[in-house]
Amino acid sequence: MLILNAKSAVRTAEDARRRSEAHHALPDHGLRAPSRSPGSSSKAGARMAKKKVPNWSSPVDMGELHRLATEQQRLFRNLVQFKTEYDIELNDLFIFLGLGLLNYERSNAGPVPVQPVGISSVSEFLAMPKETVRRKLSRLEKKGLVTKTAYGFLVKETEVWKSLAQTMNA
Repeated sequence: MLILNAKSAVRTAEDARRRSEAHHALPDHGLRAPSRSPGSSSKAGARMAKKKVPNWSSPVDMGELHRLATEQQRLFRNLVQFKTEYDIELNDLFIFLGLGLLNYERSNAGPVPVQPVGISSVSEFLAMPKETVRRKLSRLEKKGLVTKTAYGFLVKETEVWKSLAQTMNA
């Protein structure tokens, strides 16, 4: 049991308040005016004076922002739908899309299946560790979205891949 006298209780409360204020303070990012007087000739003050301050008052095309927000909202809604429907993580979707890109090449007749893709190729293409790619592809195989052959992995559910790819391009 901790017993505090009145003086130490006030000191403890003040310390807690100071710690809380310091913790919740916004970072400076160099946007505040230098603390020295304008006539000061210190090097730090000169560096602060030369920093470019962003122009926060530049005109914003609200119609364009609204259009972008609407597109992103649709994209996120579709990604969450795929995530929920197939009980997979978003990075699984990323790997699924990447595998499909590597499995199919463009032609005038539409996507043409090519040879299966190995874990190393997917890992290199997506700049992800091989073990992560292996684990995620194994999970996608259990979900029935990809299939493993002796030569690598193929997208099994091409309609799902096509739908997801169209969602990403919308």
